[in-house]
Order: sequence, then structure tokens, then C-alpha cells
Amino acid sequence: MMLASLYGPRPGLQDYGWLEDNYLRSYRKCYVDLEQVLDPAVMEESGGRDALKAIILPFMAGPRPRFFLNKLMTINMLLKGANLILVKVDKMTSANGVLALPPLFSRRVIETSMACPPGMKLHGNIEKWVLKRAVQQIVPSPIIRRPKSGMMAPVRFWLQGEMKRYARKILSKRSLRRVGYFNIPYVRKLLSYDKDEIQGARHGLKLRMLITFMLWHEQMIESFPTS
Repeated sequence: MMLASLYGPRPGLQDYGWLEDNYLRSYRKCYVDLEQVLDPAVMEESGGRDALKAIILPFMAGPRPRFFLNKLMTINMLLKGANLILVKVDKMTSANGVLALPPLFSRRVIETSMACPPGMKLHGNIEKWVLKRAVQQIVPSPIIRRPKSGMMAPVRFWLQGEMKRYARKILSKRSLRRVGYFNIPYVRKLLSYDKDEIQGARHGLKLRMLITFMLWHEQMIESFPTS
């Protein structure tokens, strides 16, 4: 995103909304193949990509925070953090009688971070620069120096192995037709790990998202009477 803000929109992209488009693409989930994942009628009614970009636009276009890096941090904290990661953490830990309090999301840490100049947080391509400097006397050097890495679950192996039958059951044609939101042929291609027609690959991640949604829909929508 920092490089995108520096170099501008890619060839062929409109000036309006290109930065929001780039942000959504960076997640590498279902944004690039949204038209294929969703049923055409659902795609049209939901507003598609424009509706998603409209969520990001106020953060990018607003006068505050002033610095672009802080705008990205705000989006990540409010959308990716508070409405996604922290919700999962809270549900998993509270289900086992544990209260999770992530220190980087404490009010004082956030306020201090937002008050720091961008160069103290992003030093070249090193993230959390000032934090790493602050703990370098107590945290082993290899941990501080190691590059950032994701915490991906091995869903690709699960869904081609022991969870393959389960995935096909949850995402059966009958279930998908009942819910009515998704493009059934495309979901079948995901299940078969068709790498020729699936944009951006990441079959496992997309399947996990679909399975999660289907389970949520069954428990929270279909289980409750409509009248």
C-alpha cells in the first residue's frame, strides 16, 4: 500500500477509487473473483466491488489521520482487528474460560502509536521499528530481526485430505442452492482445486470462508423463524 500511494494507480485503473481497490486486492481473498463467487443477482443487489470500496473510502479520503500510514493502521485496527481477528480470538478463548487481552490493542498503546511519527513505526521496510528498538534488550535478536510471516492455517491440506468430504457436504449443490448467494459451478471448481480457472488461487482460504459463511447462515439465519 505504501508503494501504491507512491507510484499511483496501475495502468487501466480509474483515478477514483484505485487506492481503495488496491487495499482490497491486498487481502488476496475473494475480491478479485467476486463476480465468479457470487450469484449474478446477488452481485448486482449488493453493489459488488463499489460497495466494498465505499467502506474504505472514508478512511482514505478523510482529513484525519493526517499521515497515510496512520490511515492504513486505522483501517486495520477497526476493520481487520476489531471486527475480524479480535472477534475470533474472543470467541475461541471465552469458549474455554479464558479472557484474552491483546496488549497492542490497548488504548494507551494505540494512542501512543498514533502520536508517533510514521518513520518511527515503518523504517524502510521494517515494521514496528520503535517497538523493536524498545525491547531489543529483553527479546532475543533473531526474533527481532526475523521477517514478518503469516499465521495461515493449513486449510489447503485439510480440504484435500481429511476435511474433503466435510467440505463437499457443507458446500453441496443442494445447500448452495438453498442459500442462493453463490455461483454453484465456480464453487465446484474451488472444491476440485481447479487451478486453471480460479483467479488468484488460494482455493483453501476461499473454501474456508464459504464454509464458515454457510455454517453461520445455517445457525443464525435459517434456525430462526421469519415471522
